[in-house]
Amino acid sequence: MVNILQLTDTHFFEDPNRELYGVNTRASLQAVLRQVELSHIPYDLVLATGDLVHDETEAGYKALAQMFAGLAAPSYYLPGNHDAPHIMEKVLVNSTLDGFSVVVRGEWCIILLDSSASGQVEGYLSESILQRLHNELVHQLDRKVLIALHHHVVDVQSVWLDRLNLTNNAAFRNIVAAHSNVKAVINGHIHQELQVQQNGILYLGTPSTCFQFKPGLDKPGIDDGRPPGFRHILLNNDGSIVTRVHYVT
Repeated sequence: MVNILQLTDTHFFEDPNRELYGVNTRASLQAVLRQVELSHIPYDLVLATGDLVHDETEAGYKALAQMFAGLAAPSYYLPGNHDAPHIMEKVLVNSTLDGFSVVVRGEWCIILLDSSASGQVEGYLSESILQRLHNELVHQLDRKVLIALHHHVVDVQSVWLDRLNLTNNAAFRNIVAAHSNVKAVINGHIHQELQVQQNGILYLGTPSTCFQFKPGLDKPGIDDGRPPGFRHILLNNDGSIVTRVHYVT
């Protein structure tokens, strides 16, 4: 089995005093990491699923890496629409390279995809990345697969957010639906919980380590009732998945 800690949408800044929507994002990440430590949740690896450094500075990524270095397991990073992939690859060890990375742990294969598109808030996966995904799923036929990317591929019933999803999500979902070894797809981006089962695949969205968006709205709104959070995912050898979202108390 594999235990995963998902941290997402840290929106870190080089300046430790910078805020976003009234939240000091560095302080909120520190609070999340303290909560992880106090909860004694087991994890074998950390998945950081995009929108990591909001000002996209090298110094910001170095400061983020220093904070993640205090975690008890290796971290793997993929970009969001508020990231600079070329700087991530330079600064963050285990950052997604050329849009695609694979991590194998026992019975499970974890595939990390870069869904960011330069100059766009919406996500996109190129034809070459989709082809690599198909090829890797064939190659990993004997393993269960979890796919991680920043943008959501199933609707969250929030009009404004669902305009900013993975724009070619139908092509992506057709590929994963054709491979029975795909058990789960996880994302960031939406700053709220999502758990949907479709065609035998579990789709999971995870709250941000800073602020959350209020669900079900036509336009953006901050959910003041939801504190920073993270997700724990247990991947069992039989392909079953147990997961829970934790919030800072």
